[in-house]
Amino acid sequence: MRWCVQRGAALVFLAMALPLAADPLQNYNLYSNTPRVRIVNTVRQLDSLWESDEQYRVISQFSNDFGLQGSSFFLPASSSNRLVASRGSLTRIFTNVSRVCRLDLAFSRRGLNLVSLVFATPIELPLWAGSIEFWGHGHGIRHGYRVIYRDEAGQHHSLDFGTTSHYGWRRFSAAIPLRADLNRPFSERYRKLFLTSLVVLDDHASRSATTVLHLANLAVSRIRRTLANQKEFWQFRRLFSFDPFSLPAIATRFHGYTNIRVRAVRISPPELAQAPHPLKSGLVLQADWLSQGMHRTILRFRTPLEARVCRHVILTVRGSQRHERLWILVQNTLGEHFLLRAGIVDFEGWHKISLEIPHWIIQKSANVTEKRGLYIRDILIEPAEPIIARDGLDLAFGSVSVVEDTEDFLAPALEILEKW
Repeated sequence: MRWCVQRGAALVFLAMALPLAADPLQNYNLYSNTPRVRIVNTVRQLDSLWESDEQYRVISQFSNDFGLQGSSFFLPASSSNRLVASRGSLTRIFTNVSRVCRLDLAFSRRGLNLVSLVFATPIELPLWAGSIEFWGHGHGIRHGYRVIYRDEAGQHHSLDFGTTSHYGWRRFSAAIPLRADLNRPFSERYRKLFLTSLVVLDDHASRSATTVLHLANLAVSRIRRTLANQKEFWQFRRLFSFDPFSLPAIATRFHGYTNIRVRAVRISPPELAQAPHPLKSGLVLQADWLSQGMHRTILRFRTPLEARVCRHVILTVRGSQRHERLWILVQNTLGEHFLLRAGIVDFEGWHKISLEIPHWIIQKSANVTEKRGLYIRDILIEPAEPIIARDGLDLAFGSVSVVEDTEDFLAPALEILEKW
């Protein structure tokens, strides 16, 4: 068996003929055909279990929580906003959205006109929000959008989404500049922000030609938008919980340990059952050290956990500061295997380990009908290196979760030609 290790731009292959000290992972027997595996140094983040994993939150559905204020040529008596039945692609993405906002805008003359949807109560943005987004339905009429928000000191800011002449539903998203500016101090970047209005820019409508637009799901996202990730749409999902009912779905293998104890127990402290994504039970792995042989523990999912296009893998772990090294084995739909380096368990108690999946791990292709995503197969546990304390193994796992990317969509031709 050989391992493929990425070092910079070069690939170094390790053969089984090398001595064990060269790489302790080379003899890890994955499957009967022993596929070649690439070791990946991932970006790791350590969080408390009380930290929310929420990736996306709708903060307004434009349902009677705003008033219309227009520029000097705005005709409020000839304009209106009302809720209508949702139609088209939006109903497939958001199955719980049955109604959307319809705007009929009229002005006394054509020009650089605008209408502001002023919220009755400013909407506080969560501190984890990195971008603002919403959905708009158009009929090819040129118009633009702008969001107005203020900080806790009362200073107002604007976020421009540009102009468009699109057809059908489209998602508009942009990064919050204050959050994305790494040159600012942390306290300034994460000050409280309050969204006050959404501005519609219009140079088409007049007294005789009104503009008809539809809006839905004003929301915030964790993604800090760039040109590269404009189409990504992230959602959190728990794939597996370690409890008494899930024990038949996993297999464990121990090398270099004795007095092995594998059991599901109730989580302590019990308050974690009220965490944002609650934990009620976990899998405890305990064993005593043997002085000879290779030391390794493999926790294998008998049926690999299947994620859609995966951006992060989140593992909840209870450590005891024994500095075990964790790895997660994943496989893409092309049959390639990758060993994600999850780092060292150098903490006490329950924490979340979040691993960022590199974009160069192929999880999709240009063919939209092909199967996409990532399979999570194994969790590998190795002792501290160099081995100093030989006090055995004592770890617990609570859950395996993922942040998935459902991506953007293309509006079908019928939706493009349809007028509400």
